[in-house]
This record gives sequence, structure tokens and C-alpha cells, in this order.
Amino acid sequence: MCHSRLVDENPVISSLASETRVQELEPPFVSVKDAAVYLGKLSTREIYRLLESGDLLGAHHGRRQLVLVSSLKAFAEQLIETERATSEPVGASA
Repeated sequence: MCHSRLVDENPVISSLASETRVQELEPPFVSVKDAAVYLGKLSTREIYRLLESGDLLGAHHGRRQLVLVSSLKAFAEQLIETERATSEPVGASA
């Protein structure tokens, strides 16, 4: 019997397989609180400041502010690049 046929015929296995595929998808947006955790437990106030300054991108859904996950990743990468550029090379001190 084919594996996919077994999955299709068994509702429990089919449900688990479907749930696993959904969990593999990355959401395009996260809450402000989740964004704060993602960036190393920043305050939610700091996330709102970053959204206001344009350093992070977001959208409103009703009254809820959401943060674009790709902008979180880009911001984190920018922090790493800034750190690398400003850090002193090893052995450069006299």
C-alpha cells in the first residue's frame, strides 16, 4: 500500500500530516509581543518605536498591530552587520 494512500484513508494520520504541513509554514506576521521575544526580549514599547521609525514593517488588523516577520529578520541581520563593522579586528590593539 502506498504511503500517501494510507495517509488519505486514515483520518487521524491525515489530520496529523496536515497539521505538520501548517506548522512548517512561517507566518508572514507576528504580534508585537512575539516580535519583542524574537529580537531578544526587547520591550513592546521598543518594538512600537522601531515600527514608528520604519526600522520594522507592520500592519494593522482591526485594532491589532502586527509585525512583518521578514522585517524582523532583516533588522536582526542589520544589527549583526553593524556589530561586525564596528567591532575591532582581533590583534588590532597595540
